Amino acid sequence: MCSYRTRHRCERTGMDYKLHDLRHFHASGLIATGYDVVTVQRALGHSNATVTVNNYSQFWATGCRPDPGRC
Repeated sequence: MCSYRTRHRCERTGMDYKLHDLRHFHASGLIATGYDVVTVQRALGHSNATVTVNNYSQFWATGCRPDPGRC
């Protein structure tokens, strides 16, 4: 049902994204605002921080950090 609703909204609005894309968007947003690995890991429900680092390490390397002292 959720998949159908999401697909229908995408067709109606002309947007081409998958629900899982929003998960990556959320993770990269947390990283860009300076959240640490463990916080992002918990927000995404990863079993450990290694999974988070393996999937999102490139965002920490290039992430926009408005307040570098916060990290």
